[in-house]
Amino acid sequence: MDPELNLIDDIDKAIYDYEHNTPKKQVQRQNYGKYHVSTYDMKKKKKKKKKEGHPFLITIIIIIIIIIVFIFKMFIL
Repeated sequence: MDPELNLIDDIDKAIYDYEHNTPKKQVQRQNYGKYHVSTYDMKKKKKKKKKEGHPFLITIIIIIIIIIVFIFKMFIL
């Protein structure tokens, strides 16, 4: 058998395998102990909800301001 024909058959088989056997998203898998962790999942970041200030901190500041105002009123009056 001609080596060129054999090579062409191998290339055709490789192209067919690539088109029919690869998943839509190719995910590189790495073996960490027992678990298969995909690098795609590792790269995906969880969206964090932005907290608008610290409500606990704001209430403490307000209470301190009220106490200071009362102390000034006590000294002035």
